[in-house]
Amino acid sequence: MKLSVKIATLMVLALLSGPASAQSKTELTVALSSFSTEVLDPVLGGHIVKYYLSLMFDYLVGTTPDGQPSKEGGIATRWEASADHKRWTFHLRKGVKFHTGEELTSEDVKFSLQRAISRRSTTGYAGPLRTLIADIETPAPDRVVIVTKDPTLIIPTYLSRSLSTEGMVLPKKYIEANGDDAFARKPVGSGPFRFVEQVTGSHIKLAAVDNHWRIGTPRFKTVTFKLVPEEATRIAILRRGEADVADVSRERVKELEGEGFPIHVRREEAILHMWFVLDQDGWPAPMKDKRVREAMNLAVNRAEIAQAIFAGKADPAAIPMGLSWSFRDIGFKVTPEMAYAHDPARARKLQEAPGRCGAPERLRHRRLRIPAARAPRGQGVRRGGGRLLAEDRGQGEADSRRLPRVPQAVGRSQGPRLRRLLQHRQS
Repeated sequence: MKLSVKIATLMVLALLSGPASAQSKTELTVALSSFSTEVLDPVLGGHIVKYYLSLMFDYLVGTTPDGQPSKEGGIATRWEASADHKRWTFHLRKGVKFHTGEELTSEDVKFSLQRAISRRSTTGYAGPLRTLIADIETPAPDRVVIVTKDPTLIIPTYLSRSLSTEGMVLPKKYIEANGDDAFARKPVGSGPFRFVEQVTGSHIKLAAVDNHWRIGTPRFKTVTFKLVPEEATRIAILRRGEADVADVSRERVKELEGEGFPIHVRREEAILHMWFVLDQDGWPAPMKDKRVREAMNLAVNRAEIAQAIFAGKADPAAIPMGLSWSFRDIGFKVTPEMAYAHDPARARKLQEAPGRCGAPERLRHRRLRIPAARAPRGQGVRRGGGRLLAEDRGQGEADSRRLPRVPQAVGRSQGPRLRRLLQHRQS
């Protein structure tokens, strides 16, 4: 069983810009609920793409607003793959300079990628890239060739902002001369903003370069990211004009819109999956029967989950996220009919079909897994999906004790049946 939901704005992130903001304002202050690990070295940042890192560093491959690789916004102006898709040649933009004044070359790209996939790296795709890449060649200062062990289409996406930080290009000479620790304290990149200072647990301050190939002269002279974990405090400093942008929960959106603050929603900012984990021998019984897997897909009302848990700020996804990056290259387009409809009647019919590989007496909730379970509403998706499966398969609340509790805030919006299921508490 596979359940995928595309979520807007990391589930419930809204960006607010105060109504009193003047066009002549030269300093921008952004109040955020979390900086994650607060590290400034891209290879130590884990899986999360950090907005302040993206201002300091350029990616090898640019990204369009809808997440596709772009030849406009990255260091590479174009790229091509060999006929067997095992040699990827990237042609680099000329004249790009690091904040030290050194020109960016293919040696910096090679050094950065080797560092990103090293054993020291904690980035989200270091392991897969380490397994995939056989060699990195630099035939010219403006040309890099990535040789892979197997045919692949995903190399440009791996090295763009669409995923993590492996594609950020770092200055080889600066890091070799000063060391990793010095770089982490005072990072140098080639992005439109340079590092000024960091006070752990407080703020990160950046200053604009005079002119940048990607955006020209930045509108703001400085950008300061302030760490403000409490939402009430973020909203208070927003109202006082001490912050220009803040992330807020969806519960506060109507209140702030009523005060004249515009809301910006980033669509498809994240995706949550729920699936059954395979045993060592493959599908556990009775999941080996295709009809059982289809029945479970039909039993889950994805639209109801999107509405009840995410207040309509999510859309049911038809395919696994990991397969979508290559669709443009192979000419495949996702259409609405590819998504599973909610059809509990057919689900029950499939479960009762003669000769099927008998269903378990109870749904094995312990096998339900979702990545990013710590993300906002993540546990709600797991709990709500499990409850819907249990109800639609006639199992009532028998297995609800196996599902984790979630905050009371989940289910305050529409979706009466799911809200009722979520309000149940183990006695």
